Amino acid sequence: MDPERRVALEELVGLLWKFGTANDAQDHDCGPEAVALRRDAAAGIRALMGKHPFIAGLFPGLGPALESRGIEACSWSTLVDAVEAELGSLRGTPPRSG
Repeated sequence: MDPERRVALEELVGLLWKFGTANDAQDHDCGPEAVALRRDAAAGIRALMGKHPFIAGLFPGLGPALESRGIEACSWSTLVDAVEAELGSLRGTPPRSG
């Protein structure tokens, strides 16, 4: 397995989870924190995609989800599942159920 690819995908998972954390913050009346988390996550993902163009090829919906901001509500979790499945295939392990 290409370690750089694995690290990039693991970083992507962490950034995607920030959207879930932002949603929790919003639910707990922490609007400014939610906005900051979403902004940071989106910026981090854009930077990661710029550094690792293979990400856009593996997950063609990622860029459009960022632009439409659909990633903020629900597509982030679907993307987490897809990235974790890709990581599992790189490791030769089956995806997590759940």
